[in-house]
Amino acid sequence: MNDRLRSETISQNIRFASTWKLSFRFYKNEGKYQKVVQCSLLFALALCIFTAPSLAQTPTWSREVQNLSISYDECKSRARRALEAEGYTIENQGGDNNRDYYFADYKDIHTAIIACNSSPDGKIWVNVFVASCLSTRNGNVPGAERVKLQERMDRPSTDGGQNSNLVGDWIYRDGSFSDTHIFYANGVVGSPSNSSVTATWKIEGNELVVRWSHGWINQYRLPVVSGQLSGTGIGPSGERRAITLSRQ
Repeated sequence: MNDRLRSETISQNIRFASTWKLSFRFYKNEGKYQKVVQCSLLFALALCIFTAPSLAQTPTWSREVQNLSISYDECKSRARRALEAEGYTIENQGGDNNRDYYFADYKDIHTAIIACNSSPDGKIWVNVFVASCLSTRNGNVPGAERVKLQERMDRPSTDGGQNSNLVGDWIYRDGSFSDTHIFYANGVVGSPSNSSVTATWKIEGNELVVRWSHGWINQYRLPVVSGQLSGTGIGPSGERRAITLSRQ
């Protein structure tokens, strides 16, 4: 179920030049993971510079790779849920919705990145990286944070991943109109372009049902297929429109 292939905890003075050297070494040894490590190191170093200039030379970090027998969407769902459960604030996210995706987060002195990558054997590679801005070189600090995140990545969703997979940013399309809809874990939906309009979402049978405050109801057929949901928008007067949601 969970083959932990490589574990590394490194505590040392990292300068910009040595950061690139470390990244190049991982490029040779780890192949496609080098970009994750390289960006992680630079992101952590930048965070230390802005939050604690006196510690900017000494980010201490820990990294490990897991190989999980789960779906790609379930990996993304677990990653977001694991970071939020450990108190991290999502600073950035992105990637290819079919092959690789990452979440970059921070909490106090810690920077955490979890990346999901499709594997040829049908499993998912999970790259977990934690860096900490410390005055002393103690690898156990980021290492402990990494272990907690990996333990959460091992846990299956209590609902089979269906509900948790819906949390996050989606692109809503209604004919030529498009908008961003954000699905929150507490069952609320928001629209950054129109903060005065809100909605609630709920799984009802085999449908995702979204009820908007202005009277519209959106019904989407489950499950999510290739990062997309199709459905019907029903207006206050009963009018119907074909609509879609695509994972952002």
